[in-house]
Amino acid sequence: MKKTLRPAWVEIDTAALRNNIEILQKGLAPGSAICGIVKANAYGHGLKAVVKVMLSCGIDCFAVASISEALQVRTLAPEARIIMLGMIDRENFDLVLEEDITAGLCSAEFAKELSDYAADFGRKAEALAFIDTGMGRIGFQWDEPGLLDTLKDISELPGIRLAGLMSHFSSADEDTDEGRAYTNLQQERFETIRSGLTAMGVKLPICTLANSYPTVNRPSAHYRYCRPGIAIYGAYSHPLFRERGMLPTFSVKAKVMFIKDVRRGFYVSYGRKGQTEGPARIATLPVGYADGIPRAWGCGRGYVLFGGVKAPIIGRICMDQLMVDVTGIPGVETGSEAVLVGKSGDAYLDPAEIGESCGELEHGIMCGMSVRLPYIYL
Repeated sequence: MKKTLRPAWVEIDTAALRNNIEILQKGLAPGSAICGIVKANAYGHGLKAVVKVMLSCGIDCFAVASISEALQVRTLAPEARIIMLGMIDRENFDLVLEEDITAGLCSAEFAKELSDYAADFGRKAEALAFIDTGMGRIGFQWDEPGLLDTLKDISELPGIRLAGLMSHFSSADEDTDEGRAYTNLQQERFETIRSGLTAMGVKLPICTLANSYPTVNRPSAHYRYCRPGIAIYGAYSHPLFRERGMLPTFSVKAKVMFIKDVRRGFYVSYGRKGQTEGPARIATLPVGYADGIPRAWGCGRGYVLFGGVKAPIIGRICMDQLMVDVTGIPGVETGSEAVLVGKSGDAYLDPAEIGESCGELEHGIMCGMSVRLPYIYL
């Protein structure tokens, strides 16, 4: 194993990442392609390494949430399309043009400002109109009066190249009648705007609607680009992805740094919230909430794995360390490897399980690990 500066680390399985991308690509509707979502440091997987894997899989379009992310991608993929998923600050219009970034439009006023800026340089800024079909986040409201005329006018601005439309499903992962009905409604709204503009002579070659779940099970929503995020990164907890053969990509591991044998009634960690119920063997791991382990995962709620065997976390998780009860688990000693996320023996500790227990998303669990932990790419 590659030497790390800490005895705790993240492992990224690039073969599993490639597997997931290829499975998704095989299921695309004709004419559709994957837009690689690499925001938030590629969901905590490392933007640089993930972009390289995606490029090797033929992905030539990426989506980011900030200009700084867009600049990172541009250094790695000089010819790729880079789509902003959020709003762009007006003071960064120069970077939109210099780095050929596809901007998102949410208002006619913003579109006019971007157009004026680009036209002053004899340029056109590529842009997508964000349509709020029911997410309630950003974008033109799909039913606002005169929207089709507004978008047609934007398409005729001298400094804008309106390439398409983008929207986002809010409930596509809800396998209920209500969830499916709302997803159907959002798609109908999106298609109403798209077809209306097409009928007015506006060409929209780059429309994108499908996030992870519709990429797998709703080909009618694929359009030019699908935007699977968590699906690429191995949302192993969802049966829809497991059934397709997608694999988890993300693991967190740490070495045992200290072991002590203690008596019954021994207190562990802050506030005396951990206490042994009998003679016990306690192992200390060099990882804590500053590394992205939710503090709420402590006090017996969570666990780590040693060779597939659960070792409960005892007491509160500290900033840089946590303690686990390894009583009765054979072979655990200083230097033994604990799995905090990922596969161990025949067991798998899913980030979704941690997130559900602590009131967080699995996405957030993975993203939070990248602050201090070193990364190893397999």
